Amino acid sequence: MVRQFDVYRNTSAKSRQLWPYYLILQNDFYDELVTRLIVPLARRKDMPLGDSRIAPLVHIEDLECYLFMPNMTYLDVRKLQRTDFVCNVSDARSKIVAALDAIFLNM
Repeated sequence: MVRQFDVYRNTSAKSRQLWPYYLILQNDFYDELVTRLIVPLARRKDMPLGDSRIAPLVHIEDLECYLFMPNMTYLDVRKLQRTDFVCNVSDARSKIVAALDAIFLNM
């Protein structure tokens, strides 16, 4: 089962250099949908954004990564493989929700 705030490795050869991971934003309640709302993560060293409300930092596999909210998208659930699961960052929930508030409501 895919859970909200799960992080997966990006297996797309086209985009994984810049976006090595993605995070599931969608709440588990909508598990029956065939897509998942995701946000890509970029390594801090690859995208020096500074302190940004719409791109909070999280730690993934000993790396600092930005959740880059302006690039939210969706992914077909059939592309999610348990072998690509990295971790769950629900401990960063408040930063993630604040970034969503910032991008949608400018709050």
